[in-house]
Amino acid sequence: MLEAPAGESLYDLLTKRFTQRKQYTPQAVMTFKKLVELAGLPVYGGKSKKHKLLRAGPIYFYNDPEQLVQRLRLLVASKRAGNTGLDNEI
Repeated sequence: MLEAPAGESLYDLLTKRFTQRKQYTPQAVMTFKKLVELAGLPVYGGKSKKHKLLRAGPIYFYNDPEQLVQRLRLLVASKRAGNTGLDNEI
């Protein structure tokens, strides 16, 4: 059983067609992922937009521009060191 707050964003993910114009809350996406895992549904292999949302990495919001700049500097330094999987986040 899963106890999580169910807002409008989660309701839309569960019952409606995925739209790119809609901004889903990070909490709704995480709850949706947990429900998919608990149901034993495949996360990979689907071509639907919801499957792509499930495969996406975590979404971070920065309220302070300095934190965003620090994260970008860290990513660029990591890429220069040879990590090749950072282009999307940068």
